[in-house]
Amino acid sequence: MIKTLIVDDSLTVRELLKALLESDPEFRVIGLAESGEQALEFLQKEKPDIITMDLHMPGLSGIEVTEKIMSSAPVPIVIVTADREQALHSFRLLEAGAVAVLETPPAPGQEGYRKAAETLIKTLRSLSGMRLVRRISKTNNSRVGTAEREETKVCSSSIWSGRVILIGASTGGPQTIKQLVADLPENFPLPIVVVQHIAQGFLPGLVRWLNESKSVKAKLAENGELLQSGFLYLAPDDQQCGINSRGEIVLTDAAKENGLRPAVSYLFRSGLKYRGKLSAILLTGMGTDGALELGLLKNAGVDTIAQDKESSIVFGMPAEAIKLGNARQVLSVTAISAYLKVLAKMDNNADGMKAFKSTG
Repeated sequence: MIKTLIVDDSLTVRELLKALLESDPEFRVIGLAESGEQALEFLQKEKPDIITMDLHMPGLSGIEVTEKIMSSAPVPIVIVTADREQALHSFRLLEAGAVAVLETPPAPGQEGYRKAAETLIKTLRSLSGMRLVRRISKTNNSRVGTAEREETKVCSSSIWSGRVILIGASTGGPQTIKQLVADLPENFPLPIVVVQHIAQGFLPGLVRWLNESKSVKAKLAENGELLQSGFLYLAPDDQQCGINSRGEIVLTDAAKENGLRPAVSYLFRSGLKYRGKLSAILLTGMGTDGALELGLLKNAGVDTIAQDKESSIVFGMPAEAIKLGNARQVLSVTAISAYLKVLAKMDNNADGMKAFKSTG
């Protein structure tokens, strides 16, 4: 049984989530709390396998509660909220130690209920057994990150060589991508195109959160725009996103792949058309999206990387790629950042740019 604590100040939402979870025989709701204080008091007596937590609560904020839990007796926390407008705060809870952000399902019978309910149950099931460690203070993390960035700083006059980084991620992806870009040097020159599976409407908050780091400029991808040095492009909701031979973003209403739109599979396969240099990275997430297509890129001579088990929040997509033999390298988040820094140093020279232009 997956023992679950539900924390939400709305009685209606608490009852909705309780009924939804207990409709699955694997789940048992062992506690209901309407405030952060009640949740902390409950945790002194009981140890749930997972916690669902609302974004807005009276008294202690979600961030304060999350930090207290993660610094004492860590439990996987999933933020469940209906407030897309305040999505930025949801992502800050990920920084505090929460592991995922989901939208509160609508009432049974309403449009979207079945899909949202399935996503919630699948996510909680996959995260309930994960091992967590007590969080290190933000101050120490900040000092280390600053020192690393100073040592590897890329010259502001760096020229983009034409290499593009493609990234696919699902559950655990937002905080992993934030960690990657936070570790990159200022003026990082390589464009990055990302497909991140996330609840509809939360992407603008994710863009704002990623832009708190100064290493890249995050934005929602637009159809037909030419990739530019230093930008991180996020595939928009409900559109397949890829690149063409000229290094332009291509958005389309093409069919879902693996039940998803945008799909990592579509992005990776589009990379086969690109005439410049390419690297493809498959990060943490449930399912198998992108694992097969990573192999197509590998066979075409592309550098392919899968995140390792130890640093993955959910070792699903990268695990499938590794099982299929489609990753040239299996790396931790820290090692992937180091790899990107090396690429930036190696690729950024005038000769590289000339070589890229000659293929256009």
